[in-house]
Amino acid sequence: VIADVGSNHGQDLQRAKDTIAAAKASGANAVKFQSLRLDRLWHDPTPQIRKLHNAIDLEESWHLPLMEHARKCGIEFFSSPTYLGAVDILEAIGVRFYKLASAQSGTFPQMVERVAATGKFVIISTGISDYARVSQTVAILEKAGSPYAVLHCNSIYPTPPEKVHLPRMLAYKAMFGCPVGFSDHTLGWHIPVAAVAMGASIIEKHFTLDRKVDTPDLAIAITPDE
Repeated sequence: VIADVGSNHGQDLQRAKDTIAAAKASGANAVKFQSLRLDRLWHDPTPQIRKLHNAIDLEESWHLPLMEHARKCGIEFFSSPTYLGAVDILEAIGVRFYKLASAQSGTFPQMVERVAATGKFVIISTGISDYARVSQTVAILEKAGSPYAVLHCNSIYPTPPEKVHLPRMLAYKAMFGCPVGFSDHTLGWHIPVAAVAMGASIIEKHFTLDRKVDTPDLAIAITPDE
């Protein structure tokens, strides 16, 4: 069970640490962040893009203290790299595995190759990827000898239950013979429970400490009580 903090740190390091502790107390096995940085991802960002990144970017200097705090809490810390330099940061602090968001796994083969070169376990999200793109990502990982899992994901925020189509998770298992799971963007927790009943080994769910800070991920996140 992965608690995906996403942007719910609200640009506040202490809030990020408190969210890690809450994820552990709530029973999550791992806490995931997103290594985002405006100047590494955009050549000429619009004002709207700048405003978005002002709310979601993760300070590079935060990675180590967040990792150390997670270890102190007894929960795994990792992050989804979105630019190549983020992999170097994550390797330097010693993450044990990686998550490739579909925006990277589906469109950025250099990122897949860089992560595969670490030889560590890789979790692939499939939101915007069709079967061909997922197969290309898997081929890169298998060539490098990196173990992997594939998560079914819907890139709709929030996802209506009737559009989830959990059998696609089983299609990935049949195609690749690997562990499969579900990266959830629905409201509530009912669909992840159904995914586990259908054989999911990994559940990723957006997670927030509370609803006091307005963030882009808040609408699809659950609280510790939930």
